[in-house]
Amino acid sequence: MSGFYGGGSNTAAFFMFCVMHVRALRLKHSKPDEMMASQFTVHGRLWIEGPDGTVLGHGRVELLEKIDALGSLSAAANALGMSYRYAWKLVKSMNAHSDSPLITLNAGGRGGGHASLTEVGRKAVASYRDTNREFEQFLSEQSDKLPG
Repeated sequence: MSGFYGGGSNTAAFFMFCVMHVRALRLKHSKPDEMMASQFTVHGRLWIEGPDGTVLGHGRVELLEKIDALGSLSAAANALGMSYRYAWKLVKSMNAHSDSPLITLNAGGRGGGHASLTEVGRKAVASYRDTNREFEQFLSEQSDKLPG
């Protein structure tokens, strides 16, 4: 099976792993005398890396979802407040990291261009969202364990 996580020469590049970046432990409340389970929380961001850098992360997945919803790279970039050039760079990078494209782009013309998520792209988004939910649960559980 080829595709985003399937076989092929880039299989190892798409082995999902978390690069947990714990930003800091933040105080929830300013009153130290309040009784609570913990006054600290663990924060982190999830992204998927390959040998050449980031493949998927929160912003890239948002871009994929906007492309899917709007059918246009230009409209998706505009909706997310990013330049078309930057959005194109992200799409090109994501497609290059995968055995099969995540997004297909048709050149503009009289009616403008069209962009759409491929089945591999849909699976990549779903997999990222599932993993991110598990990651958020993990962070919550770790926060609950903190002394406080």
